Amino acid sequence: GAPATREGGRFRALATPPDTDGTFAVGITAADRSGNVGVAELVFFRDGTGPEVSEITVENSVSAGGVQWVGSTPAKLVVVAGDGAGVGSVTVQGIDGPVTLQAKGDRFEGHVALGAAASEVWVTATDSVGNASTKAVWVGVDTTPPACELEALADAGWTRTAGVTLIGTAIDAEGGGVTVRPNGPGVSGAALGLEATGDFSVPAVLGGEGDAAVSVWCEDALGNGAPSNNIVVHFDKTPPTVVPVAPPAGGVVAYPTGTLGFRVDDASPVLWATAGSVGDPATSATQGAALWTAVLPIRRNEPGVEFRAGERSRLVTVRSTLPDPGTAGAAAVDRSAAFRALAESAALEGVAWLTLGQ
Repeated sequence: GAPATREGGRFRALATPPDTDGTFAVGITAADRSGNVGVAELVFFRDGTGPEVSEITVENSVSAGGVQWVGSTPAKLVVVAGDGAGVGSVTVQGIDGPVTLQAKGDRFEGHVALGAAASEVWVTATDSVGNASTKAVWVGVDTTPPACELEALADAGWTRTAGVTLIGTAIDAEGGGVTVRPNGPGVSGAALGLEATGDFSVPAVLGGEGDAAVSVWCEDALGNGAPSNNIVVHFDKTPPTVVPVAPPAGGVVAYPTGTLGFRVDDASPVLWATAGSVGDPATSATQGAALWTAVLPIRRNEPGVEFRAGERSRLVTVRSTLPDPGTAGAAAVDRSAAFRALAESAALEGVAWLTLGQ
């Protein structure tokens, strides 16, 4: 043991414990001039180690790429720290300087201002005897919506069904998950969650016939969202309207070869039209400013002429003409009312019947 030095009515001695943390006992012996001896023991705990920071959590964050991303700043940090001597304080270095967290048991909580870019945020825990330890966590602020690009539909966006499939790419700068859902006036469809950014395919339902500006709404896990680009979808489930006009000039049909004409009206672009005597191969019609026309052989006792037209959304309408044997040499006459029942029973789409004269 080390001898004590007298300081007034007190004695002081320097005792050096082992250089390790732990509990130690020091024996103290005192003797008077008569040889009487007194013994005492002092037990103490040596602590030279800072607190253990076991957990750092950023509330309402999303972890991606080793970074805890939050959608706004300041962010709430929760630190779990423990120490045998008791944790005295926990501070976090924010962009505005150190912030002392509030103690709640072994948890320490507080709001810390963060920078826009991902960076290391250092946490310092100090125990009751002044030992300190530090630990860092990567935190970033993400307020940017995912970048979404929607591809144009095939066939220039023309469709005859309300259900379409939207295809595109959603990229989140931080690499987290993205949710996409159909978007646009009258457009509906279930949201699709992507675990990682990349290509997607999501079903959508159009509200009604006509042109619709369709997009997808893309949102990351932090709630940052924005629409993609718009694509135009042409929804047309109504077949073309075909009106025979024979001949187009309003006169009689020539014999043995005559020009027959018909008008095609439709919301979709008309891709093709044909005309032909019943039972004969169809002849391609030529589109003019007002009418489609076809040059056909005209027979006596003509059994009838069929006009057909196909539109962009792949619907086809058939219109037929039928000669009236009692009016040879007369001009063409519309007989659609007389043959309406026959048209409905044959399940033809709006068949019009026309008398041909020669």
